[in-house]
Amino acid sequence: MKYSNDTPHWQEAIQNYGNGDACSEEQDHGSLLSEYDHLRITTQIDFVPPVPVVKIKDAVISTAGNITTFSGLPKSGKTAVINVLIAGAVSKDGNYDGFEGIQVEPNPDSLAVICFDTEQSKQKQQKNLQIILKRLGISECPPNLLCYNLKEVPLGIYKKVVREICEAAKEKFGGIHMIVIDGGADFVLDVNDPSSSTKLVRFFERLAVKHDTCVILIIHLNPGSAKERGHLGSQLQRKGESVIAIQQDGDKSYLMPKFLREAGRDDVPAIQFSFDKSKGYHTSAGVRSAEELKQKTDMLSALARGVFGDGSAYPYSDAIVMIMQHSGKKERTAKELFKELRALKLIQKDENGDWCLFTAHSSEVQETGDETELDAG
Repeated sequence: MKYSNDTPHWQEAIQNYGNGDACSEEQDHGSLLSEYDHLRITTQIDFVPPVPVVKIKDAVISTAGNITTFSGLPKSGKTAVINVLIAGAVSKDGNYDGFEGIQVEPNPDSLAVICFDTEQSKQKQQKNLQIILKRLGISECPPNLLCYNLKEVPLGIYKKVVREICEAAKEKFGGIHMIVIDGGADFVLDVNDPSSSTKLVRFFERLAVKHDTCVILIIHLNPGSAKERGHLGSQLQRKGESVIAIQQDGDKSYLMPKFLREAGRDDVPAIQFSFDKSKGYHTSAGVRSAEELKQKTDMLSALARGVFGDGSAYPYSDAIVMIMQHSGKKERTAKELFKELRALKLIQKDENGDWCLFTAHSSEVQETGDETELDAG
C-alpha cells in the first residue's frame, strides 16, 4: 500500500509509533516492509532523468522536480535575472532577448509559467511583465504566462493561494514549465524560526515534485553578509538543487555560483549584465574574468588590512568613517565596501560587538549579524 502525507494511514502510524505495537512478533514483517516499497530505492527501478530547465554555459542549474534559489542584496539585479528566466520559459522556440550564457528550455507546448510576487507593488510588477514581453518581442501577454501579486493576501493563506493556482493552471494548460516565487522569505513571519522555515522549504519541494517543474525562489541575503537570510536560507542551501548569488560591482551585476548539485563552480562563469537605457532593461555585459575577481578581492583585502590591520576594532559607524578615509570614497560607497568586506569574511565582530579583522575563531554572529544596524547604516 502506498501512503501519502494526507492519508489517515500516516496519522495512524504516527499515533502507534512508540506504543510497542508497530511491529509485534506475530506481525508479518514481509507484509510490513511491502507497505513501504514505494519509498525504497533499488537498482532495478527505472527513473526518468530530470529535465534540465535552466543551464548556464551548459552547466545544469535547475531541473524539473527541484528548487533553485537566486539570492542577493536589494537592487543587486535579482529582478532582471528573473525576467530573463521567465521570458525564456515562455518562449516556444528559445527566441528571446536574454543574457548570453543563460539557457532556458523552450516551451513549445505552451505549458503554464507562473510568477508570484510578494514584495513589489502591482504597478512595478506590471512594468516587469511589460519588460518580459519586450524581451519576447510581443505586445500581448500569452495566456499561459500567469503573474500574481500577493501583497494584499493574508500571510496565513499564501500557501493555499499558490497551491490552488498551480493546480488549476496545471489542469488548464496541461502542465507547468516553471514556477517563480519572488519573495520566498515573505511566506514566514520569522526566517530564523527553524520549524516554519523547514515546513516552507518542504512545501516548495512538494510543489516542484507534484507538478514536475522547477521552482525558482528569490530571497535576500543577510545585510552585509554572503549568507541567505536566517534558517530559511540555511534550509534552501541544504535542500535546493542550486543557490546562485547575484552580486553588484558599480554599474554591473554578475552571477556567482554558491551551491551546485549538478555542476562544479568552475563550470559556471560569472555572467555580467547592466542596464541598457536604449532598451529599457538589463542586457549582457560579458563574463567577469577570474583576473577581475582576483583584483577586486585583493583590493578589498588591502582595505581590510589598512583599516583593521593594526588590531583596531570599531563600531559600525566608526568603521565606515575609517573606510572613507582609507579609500577616499564617500559614505554611500564606503557602506557598500563594508558589505563586501563582510560578505568575503574579511572582517567580523569581536566579543564586544565591534568590527575587526576576520579570524578562524569567528562566531555564529557572523552568519546572522545585526540586520538592524546594517540596514540603518
